Amino acid sequence: MYDESIIKADNYMPTIVNSSQVRPKEGLLIFVFGGTGIGKTRLASESSDEKMLIIDSEITRGTSKIKSSNIDILHLSKWMSDIEIDDIMKEIEANDYKMIVLDSINELAGLVEDDLIQSNAVGMVFSKTLTLKGHGEKGAKIIQFCRRILQLGVDVIVTCNEELIEEGSGEEKTVRISPTIPASVKKRLLHISHLSMRLYWDKASDGKIKRCLTADPAIAHSAEAKDRFKILPQKNVADLKLIIKKIKNKYYE
Repeated sequence: MYDESIIKADNYMPTIVNSSQVRPKEGLLIFVFGGTGIGKTRLASESSDEKMLIIDSEITRGTSKIKSSNIDILHLSKWMSDIEIDDIMKEIEANDYKMIVLDSINELAGLVEDDLIQSNAVGMVFSKTLTLKGHGEKGAKIIQFCRRILQLGVDVIVTCNEELIEEGSGEEKTVRISPTIPASVKKRLLHISHLSMRLYWDKASDGKIKRCLTADPAIAHSAEAKDRFKILPQKNVADLKLIIKKIKNKYYE
């Protein structure tokens, strides 16, 4: 199941897709965030029928139930050196991967931060924590990695958890939902993303609960999804594959 308004709205593609980032010879970057356990990894794994590589950290659990002959999984215990990243790019080309999933960016950014702290780079670390310059370098490393993949003509899906953020007080108090990702990464990542979407639970007209995707900021950052952690039947799957196909039909062909 997918949110009909996303697919059928006449003004959907021009207003939501970051067309300034579209380069015909490069891949698409899709950013998907949502609550823990809602199925972001599974959604990403079903977004393509072609060869896919999922890169995650060893503490990520989302890939444990994924079994497909078309999907390879790379578990990282630490962030990669420049030489290792070069090797990854060669492997992507040699294996003809068409989709790379970074699952999740929260954990991978943490590996980058740990690497910078351990290296104790001048000006980037103070008292075993990153300085402002260090956080900037963390964001730069993540974005550079994504861009290198895109330049190979390979699509990228980045997954991310979400968090509730309270703002204001008293009667003016509001709660919004935001991707759980360091600010130094979030701003740059959303800038180069072709599409940013939230996966959430919603109640259909027949009363059944289904998973939906939305790119509408008013929905993506509202706090109405009270049951986002509830484990529900996985048959209600938002069709990201169809959305990617429509984007490519509009901008790439």
